[in-house]
Amino acid sequence: MELNTTSAGQLPNTTTANPDTYAPIYALKILEVVYLSFITVIGTIGNLLVIFSIIYAKRVHKSGNLFIINLAVADLIVTGFYLPTVIANVIAGGNALPNAACQVAAYLITVSCVCSVSNLTCIAINRYLVIVHPCWYEAHYTKRKTFLAVLLVWIWSNFLTSPTLFGWSGLGYDPKMVGCAWDDQAAISYNATFMTLAVFAPLITICICYGRLYRCVRNRGRWIRSFAVSPSNVLRQAKERRSLQKEINLLKTLATALAFFILCWMPYAFSVTFDPKGIPHKSKQIVAWFGLSNSAVNFIVYGVMNTTYRKGYKNLLRLLCCCKKPTLSRLPSVFRHYNESRNNNEHASPHRANNSLPVGESNSNIHQYKGVS
Repeated sequence: MELNTTSAGQLPNTTTANPDTYAPIYALKILEVVYLSFITVIGTIGNLLVIFSIIYAKRVHKSGNLFIINLAVADLIVTGFYLPTVIANVIAGGNALPNAACQVAAYLITVSCVCSVSNLTCIAINRYLVIVHPCWYEAHYTKRKTFLAVLLVWIWSNFLTSPTLFGWSGLGYDPKMVGCAWDDQAAISYNATFMTLAVFAPLITICICYGRLYRCVRNRGRWIRSFAVSPSNVLRQAKERRSLQKEINLLKTLATALAFFILCWMPYAFSVTFDPKGIPHKSKQIVAWFGLSNSAVNFIVYGVMNTTYRKGYKNLLRLLCCCKKPTLSRLPSVFRHYNESRNNNEHASPHRANNSLPVGESNSNIHQYKGVS
């Protein structure tokens, strides 16, 4: 893709013209830099917060959280690496990178975008199996297979992007979006193939999974309400309600993250699929930057809608600001009781400590904390 030296990002020679004529252009440039800088800072800090809050809470090995971390890493490539190059292009009024560096940036942004939607797909499948097929999930969704799935996400993302290196489409500077990207005007066939496999098919899969999850959760709620009134059933019903409410809250969080992804990226996806050459300069810039802004949204959704992530953010920030480890009382009650019981058993009999469970708790109580939390 060749650099367009007369793009709107560049300013004409103003040595002989009235400076007031170009004041709106300078103002727009400043506004663009401020907006991109805000997304860069907020997105980078937020995605690092997601990653390290999960690591600090020692919830990495809960299989669903690996996909959350992987999604945050993909978003971090956008906010921490790619957006600063776009800011440099806006300031320079054109491509500020050497050709090789521009191609690297274009390749990485394409891979990271594919990786984002692939991770959303893996999260939807993960929740579907946890809730609808829990026995199969426990038997087959091991840590090793989860790590393999994360690796396959990156392999798949590179596979879909690699044709741009071998002549089917290309990589370079796009003056319309003021950034380095894959050449969406070089091969319409690649656009259609790429968007179908990287965006539309995964989104259909996600919608099917969440549709079945909604139906399963609704039926489970009816089953809980059907319990006969008795002392034993009241306790069981309360326990089932708490577990169901936790699943509902998590599904709402993930569905909201998906909705923001669709809202941010669908305009760009449709524009490059059906009319990549006819889209106006400013329109493409808006839809492309709107899509890139999605990388700064997920951590806000997690924190606002899910108390587990919100507590994780607070604990991590408290540690960084005060250098003080959160007290045991700030942990979820089931883990607090488990730790207290384990400490008591260690004093009583060191050989029995590893096999102890909280008083009044069973494996079914601990089971509800598996998966994404």
